[in-house]
Amino acid sequence: MLSRISLGSAQFGLDYGIANSTGKVKKSELRLIFKKALHCGINTIDTAIDYEDSESNIGDLKPIKFNIVTKLPKVPSNCINIGDWVKDNVSNSLKKLNVPSLYGILLHRPFDIKKYKDLYNELNKIKESGAVKKIGISIYSPSELDDLLPTYQFDLIQTPLNIFDRRIVDSGWLRRLSDLGIEIHTRSCFLQGLLLLKKHERPLFFDRWSNIFDKWDSFLLESNNDPVGVCLKYPLSFKSINRVIIGVDGYKQFNQILHNVDNINELSTPNIKANDYKLINPSEWVFK
Repeated sequence: MLSRISLGSAQFGLDYGIANSTGKVKKSELRLIFKKALHCGINTIDTAIDYEDSESNIGDLKPIKFNIVTKLPKVPSNCINIGDWVKDNVSNSLKKLNVPSLYGILLHRPFDIKKYKDLYNELNKIKESGAVKKIGISIYSPSELDDLLPTYQFDLIQTPLNIFDRRIVDSGWLRRLSDLGIEIHTRSCFLQGLLLLKKHERPLFFDRWSNIFDKWDSFLLESNNDPVGVCLKYPLSFKSINRVIIGVDGYKQFNQILHNVDNINELSTPNIKANDYKLINPSEWVFK
């Protein structure tokens, strides 16, 4: 089961996550996390060019034994040659990451592929060159697949999935992607850490969804389960999901997560879900 875990690296380059109180992960802790991950059979890292110095911090530790998936940023409006833009970004990522090739390259903004007509062809060219094994997109909603998959063929799709956000399952797209032979990576397992916070730790912004959080808190209390384990069990319960991406604030938290994966068979999954985009999409969160 640990082999299906992928290390999310937003915290390696950014002060990221609503539950993150320590800022970016220190290099000394990164080294310990990588060593422990490989020892446990975890060999995939998810990153992005937009994660500031995440790629460089990963590359400093010579991650040659990891399969690395990175994401291209939004295509700039003044881009003249899309082919050069793709090649330059991939080349820079390879250099920063200190690896000869990438396992996957994803579009962070999927609809760029429709806006720039040569982008899809250029992604396939970079794949044919051997610099990248798989191409794909990182989606925010299954509706993006309704629009894009009839036209474009992808090797890898990254999608949000957690206890609250079950759209990829309810829409039928999880099954359809599996039937198409597309590799599936899920993110936001902990909903940026929100699902791990106790009631008194949640910002007032989330009070409008108190009925959903009350159900979540009651389940954890009555079942005497750790939220980390419950959050992990849900995506890992789907055999069609190849990788579940987890973000960590440090080595201690990483060990806690590994411990919960080991005990995952003893946990039950609550029937709690939310459809309000302002709750399940962290980019919609507003704190004053």
